[in-house]
Amino acid sequence: MWRMALLLMAGLLLGTQAVQAQDGGQFCVQTFEDRNANGIRDPGEPPFTRGITADLADANGVIIASKLLDDSPTATSGFICFQYLASGNYTVTVRSAEHEATTATSETRAITPTSIEVFEYGAQRLVIAPEVIAPSQTQSEVDARILLQRIFFAGLGAGVVIFAMVVSGAIIGYVFFWRKAVNPPQPITTTGTYPVTSTGTHPQVPMPEDDDSQWRRPE
Repeated sequence: MWRMALLLMAGLLLGTQAVQAQDGGQFCVQTFEDRNANGIRDPGEPPFTRGITADLADANGVIIASKLLDDSPTATSGFICFQYLASGNYTVTVRSAEHEATTATSETRAITPTSIEVFEYGAQRLVIAPEVIAPSQTQSEVDARILLQRIFFAGLGAGVVIFAMVVSGAIIGYVFFWRKAVNPPQPITTTGTYPVTSTGTHPQVPMPEDDDSQWRRPE
């Protein structure tokens, strides 16, 4: 008798939990990789687990919730679910920058407090074009490029040396030749009282006779 009472109590508790679990409807999106692009989920086609966002709008078209598959607790199964919805019409719209849809991207369903609606969204992964990489240069092309660089720098160095030599030569020529030709040295003139003769001698000047009277003893 007491066993029957325990079973009855357990049944009542389970029934209460079931009602609480169904307190509001659910609208879920089930994603899958549509590998053959036929718009139908075939056996062996895996679910997506990231890169998809679902927006939920009410009957007036106002978005009331948005969820990302990456953050969904059921992401490993490819589900995005909106729970505890009141009765009414809801529209779910799926968008992704990483996939190209092969099914419809939006669906409108009538939700009741006990309903669980599932919208299947299929897509294919976008193929990113590989980056075009220029082929590597051959050894002969590398050697030719190095040779051209050496020739360029050698010619540049020779040009610098030649320019320096030309400038130095111009400075030397100006100091030692062109300057003297433009400004020749002036002859030296004398201002003395004695003219310079061709023989290099001066005219004789008579010297006064010695006056030794100052040395003579008076007689």
